[in-house]
Amino acid sequence: MKYIISVLSILLALNFNLSARTDVCSTDVAGTSKTEFPKTKFQFEKPYRFQVGIGSTELTKELTNFLNSSAELLRKNSNVIIIIEGHTDNKEDLDTQLKLSNERSDNAKYYLIAHGVKENQILNSGMGGLMPIKSNENEVGRKVNNRIEIRLMESTKK
Repeated sequence: MKYIISVLSILLALNFNLSARTDVCSTDVAGTSKTEFPKTKFQFEKPYRFQVGIGSTELTKELTNFLNSSAELLRKNSNVIIIIEGHTDNKEDLDTQLKLSNERSDNAKYYLIAHGVKENQILNSGMGGLMPIKSNENEVGRKVNNRIEIRLMESTKK
């Protein structure tokens, strides 16, 4: 049930006349590219992806640096929202996966709120292990699947 609510919240957000911009950069799957934040563009073609340790809910230094830049942008632009998804591998039962992935996205959300971002600019959800980007059959794939994905959207509502 919690998964259905998470997916619905994202679908609702996409229904709020949010526009996609595809002319800015994103990090690669492992999150190893430089975290460059666009100065005037607000949407990324692909999500920023940040690996999280297996079983961990701690925010990495790379992620907190990105969240700091995001917080500045969001504070200055009330028409911009951030979508945060927590992900896990599929080695635990679905309830455990959803709990862990929700804690990951909640930690990022509360970090932003503590840095002055309005709660109504943040949509977050835990996806568990339901959206892997690599196979969970080996440790390398599981490491990649334990991640936080972030997208920025600009509202076109007047």
